[in-house]
Amino acid sequence: MNKFVLAVVGLAFCSAVVIADAPAWSDLRGSFLILKDESFAQFPRTIDDAEAGGYTAVSSTPNDCSNGGLFNGIQYTKTNDYSVGLLYDIGGVIAGLQMLIPHNTVLNENSTLRYGDIPMYNNVTYNDVVYFILTTYFVNPSTICSRGRTETELEQDGTGSGVWIQNGTSAAASVQIPLSRPVATSKGWTENNCFPAMGYHNFYMLDQYSRTNCQLMQPIFGLYNADDELHGFGLITPGNIDNPRFEHPPDTAIKMILGSDKTPQCVIDLEQRIGITSLHVYFIPRPYLWTCSVTRTIGNYFQTARNWLSNIG
Repeated sequence: MNKFVLAVVGLAFCSAVVIADAPAWSDLRGSFLILKDESFAQFPRTIDDAEAGGYTAVSSTPNDCSNGGLFNGIQYTKTNDYSVGLLYDIGGVIAGLQMLIPHNTVLNENSTLRYGDIPMYNNVTYNDVVYFILTTYFVNPSTICSRGRTETELEQDGTGSGVWIQNGTSAAASVQIPLSRPVATSKGWTENNCFPAMGYHNFYMLDQYSRTNCQLMQPIFGLYNADDELHGFGLITPGNIDNPRFEHPPDTAIKMILGSDKTPQCVIDLEQRIGITSLHVYFIPRPYLWTCSVTRTIGNYFQTARNWLSNIG
């Protein structure tokens, strides 16, 4: 663990000397994975690019944009890999992203999450495997199957206009991540720490974690830049899902991100018992160069390191 702390502190110093790109939503990338094949991998933003990159339509009727009412968007995944689903509108332009979680990986005697009581989790079955599915939209969900966008609009307007996560059994029910960090903080998105190559985190209803012993752990967080503007988001769930796209933060990283004084003990207990799986999604190019405030970041990390060392010493 001490090696991890030192590595992250080094990353903070290195990234701090780089001028970050403007936070325009001109890209779509996923996975905070250092020196791995899927590190900050770019996702295709049109169906044409998806098919050229080895993605295939999941449904046997790919023109069924409403998927029987379960979610909106024409769904594509990497061939035989149902970890991440990409959603395109009727114009063939990116409209959302999904994280798929196999039941047989996370449902066991050591998991206490009440999936049925968290509306963001829905159920789908592909090739006889049952998944929980988390669905996010980058445009108003009501427009995906009715109007869509052109590729010209994509280039002009960017990957999306916001982030909505489906919060029920249809696209009509959703929770939007505020575009401004102060607004997010005022609406139940807890203000957490910055992390190099990620951004400033705001977790949804973090206070509920402790109250329910993480039985109602919400699976979404926003990522903000130094100007308090949304430039990405993340999905997080208990369990160790073995897939090269997904991240598995150790307890030290969790404390660095949430903050030592804001980390519910039940989250650490879950990580140590069954693991934690997450996915960071970015709307900016080269997120690996994104920097935090050196003073604030190093202070947060060294405080976490001191707390961790005092606990083991």
